[in-house]
Amino acid sequence: MLETLFVVILLQDASFAGAIDRTIGPYYDEVFQNLTIFCNIINPESFSYENCTGAIDCVYGNISPSFSQALSIGGSISGLLPTILVLIGSPPLELIQTALLSPHRALATCCFTIGLPVTLFRQLRPLHQQLAHSNPLEPRVREWTFNLSSLSPGNRKKHLFFKIVADMLVLALAAIMIWQNYGVNSYVMIPWRCNSTWLVLAWPVACMAWLLIAVSMMLILKESITIHNAEDSTITYSIWRFMTLPYTLDMKPNSKKQPPELPKTTKDARSPEGSTTETIQVATCSVDIIEIAGKGVERVPISRTETFVSYGEHCITVKVVMPTNLGFRSWRTLEAFIEVMAVGIYLYATFILMSLVFFTAQRAIVFAIQMSICLSFVRIIGLLF
Repeated sequence: MLETLFVVILLQDASFAGAIDRTIGPYYDEVFQNLTIFCNIINPESFSYENCTGAIDCVYGNISPSFSQALSIGGSISGLLPTILVLIGSPPLELIQTALLSPHRALATCCFTIGLPVTLFRQLRPLHQQLAHSNPLEPRVREWTFNLSSLSPGNRKKHLFFKIVADMLVLALAAIMIWQNYGVNSYVMIPWRCNSTWLVLAWPVACMAWLLIAVSMMLILKESITIHNAEDSTITYSIWRFMTLPYTLDMKPNSKKQPPELPKTTKDARSPEGSTTETIQVATCSVDIIEIAGKGVERVPISRTETFVSYGEHCITVKVVMPTNLGFRSWRTLEAFIEVMAVGIYLYATFILMSLVFFTAQRAIVFAIQMSICLSFVRIIGLLF
């Protein structure tokens, strides 16, 4: 589907050339301003398929070799940007998890890029361990636990305030990314498709379309999806309630279920009368006697203990079950499909950015640094808040 979108963009009619106010190089650069006047590139017709190749030849024929080299380096640097962002970005299943809890944050994170897993096509192997989230006992099941912020009652309004501020920052960083791509798209050309206007901007749009397709496919292929409190599975939530839960002032679930009371002390059978051994959050399960036959070994009572793990009242578990493990409606099929699409988008962005002309090395370095910093802050804010 996304590949079809790329083909439509590549084959768009020249009538769309005026959709973006295009220039040769940044409008504030004096060198490109003089070249625009000298080569008479002052109207939308100059960017049509019949004229744009001549405009490129005119510009490169009237610049110094050093400046031409700077433009070539700029294309090479920008071609590395998708690889840099892939190393920083969230992998496919993590983006789907984020979309279930916070769709706007998932879109803001995904518009930069889609992080790729270490090994592609591992789903084709018969071993369950080759899946992104291995679960040998239940390969059809994926369970994701979301640890929401747990603050005291006096700090709930503060929690809501910081949550909204964090969302605004994430969306602002994503808007900067889109705006920077729009700016670059307006003054660069791609020699093999110089009349097309949306090729650079189609990169983040394709990433966001990928997220919509991936989440939709999961919801269509699933057998069931349940959302419940991690401590009390009887407390369930709808998807809408789950998405609004972090912004609810009263986040404490109305549960009558209490965690088991844990003994503060346990007594060793071999210790003298009255002496005890202190333990923390340990509940004794049973006492066994071990005796080695034929050996003069003293019978020693062994106390087996089990630690009670508390998730906290703001931990939510999302359980998604697929009908099969190997068929079409399985996690293998879903993961393989969305990862192939992610690879296609990555290759598209790499080829497009590497083919840019009128993009100086200085501008390419600034652009790459801006995108990397914005995505890094989006990831950090998403983890902290």
